[in-house]
Amino acid sequence: MCGPSRKLWWFHVHDESASGSQALPDIAQRGGGTFTAGHQGERPGRDHDRFGRSRITERHHVGLTLHTYESMFIPGLLQTEDYARAVIRAGQARPDPETRERRLTARMARQEILSRPDPPEIWAVLNEPVVSRPVGGADVMREQLQHLIELSTRPNTPLTLQVLPLSVGARPGMNGPFVILQFLSPTDPPMLYLETATDGLYLEESPDIERYTLRFNHLAARALGPDESRIMIAGLAERKA
Repeated sequence: MCGPSRKLWWFHVHDESASGSQALPDIAQRGGGTFTAGHQGERPGRDHDRFGRSRITERHHVGLTLHTYESMFIPGLLQTEDYARAVIRAGQARPDPETRERRLTARMARQEILSRPDPPEIWAVLNEPVVSRPVGGADVMREQLQHLIELSTRPNTPLTLQVLPLSVGARPGMNGPFVILQFLSPTDPPMLYLETATDGLYLEESPDIERYTLRFNHLAARALGPDESRIMIAGLAERKA
């Protein structure tokens, strides 16, 4: 998968409900699972430092920019509580109310970053099924869609939201969601977050960042603009009334 000189950090996901960009720890995680971390060639056990070397610390929150493409679910930072509960419940092969509520509480707590004086700048491109799939039923999905509209027009929340319509056809990103993290400090290089079925991967090499940045730019160029996207989302919400 990677040559010996390539810097790769992996995060083992202990969360049945996490997938794609949603499993990002601390700031963009959809699930409430734990992560073990290490670099290539070193697979630590479950008791390893929870977020490892790539923990997103308090200082990293300042000036943080997230560019995310999501093909399955609303990104965790943008979920309503009922939508999040439905996603977590659906991801559990065996019902576990205690674990479900713990993950839900953690997920909602992470959203507090959006209310800070210096919230992260988020640019999210959502594949159309993300906003049209009826997660949790009509009422839950309508509330979620209205929440997206409210967040995208909130003055103190720097959120750019675009919907990639199915009419676009084949496009970059069909192989899965991803998140590009950019930090204010020049000593903190950009990072790319990907996820496999069992592991979350952080890549820091410039060719990886450049390739996915180009992919994100292509997706954003093909997606509806922010105003058109809000109109589409509002229309979907009305049809669920």
